[in-house]
Amino acid sequence: MKAVAALFVVVQVLLGTELALAQGAAPMPSLDAPPPPPEPPPFVPPRASVAADEEEVRPHRSRAGRSGVLVLPSLGLHSFQSGSARNYDPGLRLGLLMGWRINELFSANGEGALDVTNPGNVPSGTSVSELQVQGAFSPLLHLTSGRFELVVGPKLGRFYIGTDVSSMGQRSTASISGWLYGINLGLFRALNDFISVGARVSFDLEDATKSCVGGPNFSTSCRSVNSSSALKVLGVGVALLM
Repeated sequence: MKAVAALFVVVQVLLGTELALAQGAAPMPSLDAPPPPPEPPPFVPPRASVAADEEEVRPHRSRAGRSGVLVLPSLGLHSFQSGSARNYDPGLRLGLLMGWRINELFSANGEGALDVTNPGNVPSGTSVSELQVQGAFSPLLHLTSGRFELVVGPKLGRFYIGTDVSSMGQRSTASISGWLYGINLGLFRALNDFISVGARVSFDLEDATKSCVGGPNFSTSCRSVNSSSALKVLGVGVALLM
């Protein structure tokens, strides 16, 4: 009887296993060895860290400061430093330097500037308007470090100062022109790959060679000038390098 009962139990177990397999049940896991652990995913650094590392490794390179057309507008003040022009107060200066970047170090440029002079100690009832125009060849040396760029170079050209005086219904004119010698200096910081912002300083020596005078009762006459001292002009302002 015991053998029959044991055989009956074995038959029931086999029938239960077949029923479970028919219903899609998963087989019992093997107890021989545990499954291997899943492999960890590859490490990917955050995007911000990659960008920061690239910024440290690769210094900023301004496209405008490396090749092609160079444009440098400026807005500031000018001041006559000569004793002969001590009655002049600082006045407005508009400047523009344009040229071509030869390589990373040198550029060849033409420069123009318009100065609205500010004569002082003008007598009552007298109106004085005066403008100075400069034109020069101004090559530049470019030295860069990261986002900063230093520019320096000489300038050679011509200047013209025109004066218009009105008093008691009478109008007279005067002008002076000559050679211009000077130097440009600027320091800029790149805002992006196209524009840098900074400060520009220039110092000029103006050697007059010709003067003209005209009035209500006589026609304009001109004469050569042989001045022993040159006018000294200091210009400062904010500028863009593009």
